[in-house]
Amino acid sequence: VLVSAGICSGNLLVPPLEKNNSNNESVKEEEIIPLCSRGLRSNLLFGDFIEVAYPFMEKSQLVNIIGYLASGLATEVLTGNSRDVLSSAYLPFLISI
Repeated sequence: VLVSAGICSGNLLVPPLEKNNSNNESVKEEEIIPLCSRGLRSNLLFGDFIEVAYPFMEKSQLVNIIGYLASGLATEVLTGNSRDVLSSAYLPFLISI
């Protein structure tokens, strides 16, 4: 959830330059800010709507790779041992810590 929030935050700070995703569907620049703002609020307050990051992960291989690495690293940092944790997904930020 926090990785998705981070991708949304990054898009709010530095909106993507490329306007077409891999499926040649147009992503309107004026839709990026409201979408990322809504996704960031939902991620942090409710622990949901991680799907908002998927279009941005599909557009950039670098964002995709870093997102997966950040997820794995965050699991290790938060739990100490990922093999003992069955699930920690979809929790609001304040409850997850």
